[in-house]
Amino acid sequence: AFVNYAGPYQTMFQGSMTTDIVVVGGVRYEYPGANVVFSVKPNGKTNARITGRFGGGVDFANQRSARSATQIGSLVEYRPVKRLSVALQYNLDRLSVAGGRLYRADLAQVKTVVHLNVRSFVRAILQYTNISHTPSLYGFPIEPRTRRLFSQYLFSYEINPQTVLFLGYSDNAAGSQMGGLPRQNRTFFAKIGYAWIP
Repeated sequence: AFVNYAGPYQTMFQGSMTTDIVVVGGVRYEYPGANVVFSVKPNGKTNARITGRFGGGVDFANQRSARSATQIGSLVEYRPVKRLSVALQYNLDRLSVAGGRLYRADLAQVKTVVHLNVRSFVRAILQYTNISHTPSLYGFPIEPRTRRLFSQYLFSYEINPQTVLFLGYSDNAAGSQMGGLPRQNRTFFAKIGYAWIP
């Protein structure tokens, strides 16, 4: 069953009820779910979207049925001027089993893109991930909490219609239940992409 709606300001809503069937290790899991999608573009500078998935699920790590699963995604994009865009994104993933909440994962991201001209742009991404587990509900050892901070900066220049140059930098920071977010690694990279047309 599903319903669709389209309205002013490019408003769109979709809702559906589904039955999912998943087979893992020869075991069949069947569970109902509800899906929703909502998006709106109130003006030429702003665009917003949210998606949701609610219902049953599967604990793939321990190969068992889950009591409830929730997945929510949201995105807001803003273009204050023609050459600049800023996108804010947040995702939530949560799974519960008979004994309680198995895990919760939160991801937040900011992405900024500046178009310097028709041939080049600069992009910056900052992403934070926070995942909490309930170790007693797992059949193997697992950290109660893991965190990660990722950043990337990229410069792109189109040398000609077939050749693009990329220069960039990225780093990763990670932490567990105790302590902060020490940097794990950093990378400088350069890449040339060439479209070969026979």
